Amino acid sequence: MSIPVQNIYYMLSYAWNELELAERADVESLESSDLANLFARVLIEGTSRLLRRGLDTAYQTYSQEIPGVRGQIDFNTSLRKMLFEQGRAQCRLDERTPNVLHNQLLKSTLIQLGRLGSIDRNLRDRIRQQVRHFRGVGALPHLSPGLFRRVQFHRNNRIYRHLLNICELIARNLLVSEESGEVWFRDVVRDDGKMPYLFEKFVRNFYTRELSGFGVGAEKINWNATSADEIAERFLPEMRTDITIRGNERVTLIDTKFSKNTLQKGRFGESVKSGDLYQLFAYLKNFEATKSYEGELEGILLYPVVDQEYRLEYRMGDHRVRVCTVDLARPWREVHAELLGIV
Repeated sequence: MSIPVQNIYYMLSYAWNELELAERADVESLESSDLANLFARVLIEGTSRLLRRGLDTAYQTYSQEIPGVRGQIDFNTSLRKMLFEQGRAQCRLDERTPNVLHNQLLKSTLIQLGRLGSIDRNLRDRIRQQVRHFRGVGALPHLSPGLFRRVQFHRNNRIYRHLLNICELIARNLLVSEESGEVWFRDVVRDDGKMPYLFEKFVRNFYTRELSGFGVGAEKINWNATSADEIAERFLPEMRTDITIRGNERVTLIDTKFSKNTLQKGRFGESVKSGDLYQLFAYLKNFEATKSYEGELEGILLYPVVDQEYRLEYRMGDHRVRVCTVDLARPWREVHAELLGIV
């Protein structure tokens, strides 16, 4: 399946709970044909707003030999160097500086992007101009995922959260040749290994945001089973919905499935994937036993469109079960409307 980069960015923005910044970047107007240029454009736009506001600063303590006395005196060093006799002292000083980790990560990512051969020339020029505005901010030799986890966000630096999400994604997918120093971008966001998780989190956060009058979240379902002993009970697998939508008269259990094929092929033709259907049916029957809801209980298997759209509906016992697809290749507004139409 081919998903436009703009839609992937919207999916990421919902998954990150940062939709406002995505809309502010006007990603639908972007002409970038690949993720590297899209992320570069969005990062440049976000950094421009940040620079207009001013880089975040923090107090840092440093030690310096100075004439007279200021700050906190380092007596041991001052006596050892006999500085007092010279009218000088070694002092510990607090200085407000932009040379903090989140600025270092942002500057270092921009530098790496500027070295990427696939970046459009105009974007590369804008990146170099922005890097020059990071005066007093050091560049990091390596961008490791652990560094991004060390940044602590608060009310005054919240604007950095979305920018550093993009920076981390870029850092994880930049490959650097040790011999030539050449940099290129590995587009693994669309790989099967990462897209199922992104698809699930995107759909859950989409409904959380768009269905404000409903309760939306992932819920653990207890097995309607009695274990022979504590050991047997410990080995029961956890059962948790991808998305549960609770309304006044209906509860909907959604299981998202991001795969290359919506249906399975068998001896007698195509059919709904049996494993997916068994899983959803198990969710419904065990959820039904909890009696923690009123009204109708239904289940939905939600897939991205691969070759064909599907709206299949069944009645299994007392529950409606649907198999639905969403076409992620359509313009974003149509994707938005289609997801709302499903529920």
